Amino acid sequence: MAYPAVHRLGPGFLILIGAWCASAQNATPPKATQVAPGTTLSVTTRLVQVAAVVHNRDGKQVRGLALGDFTVLDQGVPQHIAHFSEIAEQRPFPPPPPLAPNVFSNRFEDIGPAPANAVVLLLDALNTGSEDLSYARLQTTKFLQNLSSPTPVAVYALEPNLRILQEFTVDRSLSLKALEFFSAATSGELSGSVGEAPDFLLSGQEAQRYEEFLDRARDMNAALNRHYMIHRVEKTVIALDEIAHHLSGVPGRKSLIWISGGFPVAVALDGNLRIESESEPRSFAPLIEGAARALTSSNIAIYPVDARGLMTYSGFHASIRSVRPDKHPSLSSITAAEMATMDTLAERTGGRAFYNSNDIAGALAKSSEDGQTSYLLDFYPSHGKWDGSFHAIKVLVNYPGAHVRSRRGYYAKPDTVDNLVAREAGLLATLWDPVDATGLGFRVAVEAPESRNNPVITLTLSIPWREVLLQGQNGSWKGGLELLCLQRDAQGKELSLEQRHIDLAFEESRLEDFQHNGFHIAQRLSLASATKFLRVVVSDSLTHQIGSVRVPVRSLLEKMQPAEPAAAVGHSQLPRK
Repeated sequence: MAYPAVHRLGPGFLILIGAWCASAQNATPPKATQVAPGTTLSVTTRLVQVAAVVHNRDGKQVRGLALGDFTVLDQGVPQHIAHFSEIAEQRPFPPPPPLAPNVFSNRFEDIGPAPANAVVLLLDALNTGSEDLSYARLQTTKFLQNLSSPTPVAVYALEPNLRILQEFTVDRSLSLKALEFFSAATSGELSGSVGEAPDFLLSGQEAQRYEEFLDRARDMNAALNRHYMIHRVEKTVIALDEIAHHLSGVPGRKSLIWISGGFPVAVALDGNLRIESESEPRSFAPLIEGAARALTSSNIAIYPVDARGLMTYSGFHASIRSVRPDKHPSLSSITAAEMATMDTLAERTGGRAFYNSNDIAGALAKSSEDGQTSYLLDFYPSHGKWDGSFHAIKVLVNYPGAHVRSRRGYYAKPDTVDNLVAREAGLLATLWDPVDATGLGFRVAVEAPESRNNPVITLTLSIPWREVLLQGQNGSWKGGLELLCLQRDAQGKELSLEQRHIDLAFEESRLEDFQHNGFHIAQRLSLASATKFLRVVVSDSLTHQIGSVRVPVRSLLEKMQPAEPAAAVGHSQLPRK
């Protein structure tokens, strides 16, 4: 993950939008940063963080290494390591205190443990058959029952859309219970993309006519298979992208253990993936590159675990009466391509692939153990060119026989996003993501309407100081936020979308107040009668970091009585407009 080396604002300062409102923060204010008058800050210096896992010749983790043992190469050029830390296995810690009533958050420190080494189990029902899924669920249960380390674990499912079954927890009973809500049924996309046209033994002229019919049937079947395969590719890549945005707010290294029947097609992240027919050429390179960019930016290492267990490598089956090598790739070539894809995804992100083994529980245990000790290496790249290009990273360790796993590089994205279309696309995509984005963390407090005849609620957004980027120049500070509120009914249909830009501009003399008090953004919102859910999205206008919170507003209001607005706490009372 790359971080701008600039000053950020602190929690507590009130920005008034539509209504005047304030609330108190429980967090301890950060120490104010002393800034000399007239300071000019640039947002072109970026801090890149690399998480490295080191093993010895015997495959055991190496602990206790020092800063001097590491060298980081960026495009082959040694870099100065600005910050270094060893992240060891965590001890158990209590859950966070509950949020105040009617308050929702996308910050992991609010909703659960914020682990330094996070482990996510992703059960993939989109690309895995029901029999393999059932076995994988049993093996996952076995793994959780035997997991003695205090590592927080989250359980997600792709079935076919991404769903969070259990967020990070050290309570294994909660993780095990989450598996009960996982469906092990084969997805329609998988069934549709692997079907074959029937084949029979015939002879003579009848056989010739039937072969011609069968060829046409196979072509039609291949087109249908290709259609469903395209959907699988798109949904799989989109889910990986959603996970990357959801986990971007978790610091340090993240291990995504992906339990799957294999990626739908062979993927070369450095190449140009295509599924082609005469009428439908299709390239997935931009889509996959975007997901890879998001994963590496969020410091996520992928550990693919093949749910199919041991597999044969013959392309010949008793059910196949005729073989046409030009039309049907052998099972060995398909399997080899899928395994190569798993290796590519793992190596590119700093993980490890497990396949062709019935010991899924053992693979899960090894994947989990891999992240129990890691080293965080932060450096400011010396190239100075933030043009979006990919930069290869290599981590060297001064230790005999050391094997290092780390992400293979990063995208040198500019600090500011000048492409208006790209910014809008990112905001709209976040509105419809099934999970909250955490690139920008914030809380939302919901205040009941003043009367049932006038269903206008007040949302108060509390944004920590670390989440907002400001540019300082000639004694003034500037920044901005984009705020979107989407109302949806019970079926997920859009009812209303409101968007506004918030300019942040103040003089140097106000900086210390901002750093101590931060932001509270109040927004009045008129609810449609059918609104059941509300999606609130906030984006930093300079960095394009995005956060989102889903609010079950209808069920919430049914429990709330209309009340007069409470007076602000911890701030001077200000008149409402």
